[in-house]
This record gives sequence, C-alpha cells and structure tokens, in this order.
Amino acid sequence: MVPSLSGSILPPIVPPVFPATNFANNILNTMQTVSSGWIPSIMMVAQKLFLDLAGLEVCWSMGEFILQKAQSGWEALVIATAKKILQLSIFFWIVSNANTIFWLILNLFQSVSADITGLPLLSPGTILQTGVNFVSEIESGVPIAAFVSPTVTFTVAFSNLLILLSFVIVAGQYMVTIVESYIATSAGILMLGFAGSRFTAQFADKYFAYAIGVGIKLLMCSVVVALGEGISTQLSAAMATPGFFAYSAIYSNLAELVGISLIYA
Repeated sequence: MVPSLSGSILPPIVPPVFPATNFANNILNTMQTVSSGWIPSIMMVAQKLFLDLAGLEVCWSMGEFILQKAQSGWEALVIATAKKILQLSIFFWIVSNANTIFWLILNLFQSVSADITGLPLLSPGTILQTGVNFVSEIESGVPIAAFVSPTVTFTVAFSNLLILLSFVIVAGQYMVTIVESYIATSAGILMLGFAGSRFTAQFADKYFAYAIGVGIKLLMCSVVVALGEGISTQLSAAMATPGFFAYSAIYSNLAELVGISLIYA
C-alpha cells in the first residue's frame, strides 16, 4: 500500500481549457481530459518506485555508515540517517504533488508571456481562424474584375494557399507544444520515482530539466503567436487601404504578404 499525501499545502491547479469552438480546441480539451485521467495510476506507480528505491538507498547508506562507524561513531550514523530520511521525505512530497508543481511552473511561463504580449493565452483554433480571416480579406479585397486574368486568379489562389499553410504550421507547432505539456505533467511524473536513489536520480533531474524546457518552449510559442496576431492586424489594416490590390501592385503586395506569412511560420 503506497501512502498518499492528500493534505497538500498547494492549491489544485486546473490546466487551461480552450473554448470548444473548433476542431483543434476540441482535440486539445480531449487530450487534456485523457492525460489528467492518467495521473492517479501513474502517481501510484511513481510513489511505489520512489519508496522502493528510497528503501534501497537508506539500506545502502546505513551500510556505508556502519562500515565507517569506527571513525565517525554511532552518533554520526543516527544524524546521517535522519538527514537522509528527511531528504527523501521532501522528495516524496515533490513526487506526490508533481502535477500541481509543474502546472505552477507552466502557469508562471504563461503569465510571463501574457505580461510581455499583453494578450491572454491564445488557442490553436484562434490561430487557424486568424489565417482563414486573413485569406478571406484577400479574396474580398481583390477586385472581381481582376479575376478575369488567369494569371491573377492563379496568383491569388496560390498566395492564399501558402498563407493559410503558414498559419496551419504555426497552429500545429503550438498545438504540439501544448500536448507536450499535458504529457509532461501526467505520464512524465513516473520519472520522478527515480529520485529515490542517488544511483537513479539523474533520470529525475533530466525530467525536471525537460519539464522546464517545455515551459520555456510554451513561452516562446506564445510570444511568436502573439506577434503573429499583431502583424496580422497591421496587415489587415494595410489591405483595407485603397489601391492595395490595384492591378499594378497586386503581384508585389501578394508576394510581400506571402513572404511575411512564411517568415511567421
């Protein structure tokens, strides 16, 4: 029977839920729900693994101390054992509250992103909708008479395809990062069980570094997405100016829009 620490001093952290307004957001919400369901069983395995390794660690440490008692005495053995048990108890608390702790870290990075960009957490669905709206503005901005030319028709269609593809790529990368955070805060908790022994603690250390790396990646993606939203707003205002899609300027302006979109991706 693995003991559990139900009286945590940490408040429960609920992962962000995206508005169920499109397919991408629904997928993320489903993945978040599924990954959250893994936590109880994974937590039990991680705790058991930790306690097993911790027991071996205490036995190994006591064996070392006993062999050295001639130099240090029994008092040092008691002190060293107490320190080891205290250290392992702290790590066991971290394992038992890993999901909450890591969501606190991820929320910290998201708060930094919101402070930098001035925008709340955006969803992949919002990015896709921005791309669709952007393409629609191009379609409506080009004069109908210009579509008589096959060259203009092909250029507009191909440009819209590249622009929409750019937004799809950005939304996909952002979506993968969010899914990665779900996995890191659920299935990844198992790796913390290796913190029970000095011989396997390196695996837990790498997981800590990985989880923080996911938070940094989420921060960078959020900043890039927010910048893209701002650029899209400015370009939409530029497209609304008279003459932007005039026949003499349509090719150069479309090339500029495509270039900016590809750089964004």
